[in-house]
Amino acid sequence: MSLADIISVGKSSQEMRTLQLSAVADSTGMLHVNDRTALSEILSAKRNGTLQKLDGWFPLKDAREAVNSADADVIVDCTTTNYRDAQPSLDCMLAAIRKGMDVVTANKGPLALQMRLIMDEASKSGRSVKFGATVGGGTPFIDFGMMCSAGTEIRSMSGVLNGTTNYVLTRMGEGLSMQDALAEAKDSGIAESDPANDLKGLDSAAKIVILANSLTGAGFSMKDVAITGIEGVTVDSLAEARRAGGQLRLVSTYDAALRALSVSPLPVSISDHINVSGMNNAVTYRTANGNEYTLIGAGAGVRETARAILRDLLSLPRR
Repeated sequence: MSLADIISVGKSSQEMRTLQLSAVADSTGMLHVNDRTALSEILSAKRNGTLQKLDGWFPLKDAREAVNSADADVIVDCTTTNYRDAQPSLDCMLAAIRKGMDVVTANKGPLALQMRLIMDEASKSGRSVKFGATVGGGTPFIDFGMMCSAGTEIRSMSGVLNGTTNYVLTRMGEGLSMQDALAEAKDSGIAESDPANDLKGLDSAAKIVILANSLTGAGFSMKDVAITGIEGVTVDSLAEARRAGGQLRLVSTYDAALRALSVSPLPVSISDHINVSGMNNAVTYRTANGNEYTLIGAGAGVRETARAILRDLLSLPRR
């Protein structure tokens, strides 16, 4: 678990929506927050590695213990994504739902592997699961897709869904080696210290699964995606894309008629709306009534993810 991995939020007032922090958990343990503990004090202690010195902290045996001991209405999950079995996030989400909590998550693993199970459990328990932060950071690709499909249905979608790989490919197109472009992305805070999930296309695959399932009602999983990452991209690959009148981008696609999902580096025309540069993401939705809609926005960053989490928190139904 990382900074503020699980944040429990108390009931909102009837007059205005307020969020009351109940507890914070990380890999060292869990801090129950009392009225005397200021958020600035918690953040300072976390940054200094002294969270366990605050009053109300206790060690945890595992992540699920944090959920079971939390006295809250909502669990916010920002744990590290695991594409093998989605643990421990999956068990934490299910435990929270069964305990009567709503869930807001930025973790793609459980939704990319077990979305149907999670949403069925939430439906049975009458709880909400919000996951806008899993795709596009602060850019509301899921909400936008919902609006595009109102009164019709989405027949296909294509997009650039990973900020790290898009930044690397952009800089490689400007003359940098992949190694240098990746080092620059890490220094800028765009890429994680271990960007393997990005480079292998796993992050993009998880996002196209989440988009397809949430916007079309399909039941896909990561195993249904044909995935090719960017590790094999070369100077020749980039040059060939330029000769074809475009630029190489890691493109995620979904075709409803074929029930096919894919992630692969492809030449994208300069005039195509999803041909975005840097850390930007873009998605184009094509609907049954013949319309085409594209949304472009920042796809990576701590602040962008935090905005998406807050947006989801504030959109939860009042109980």
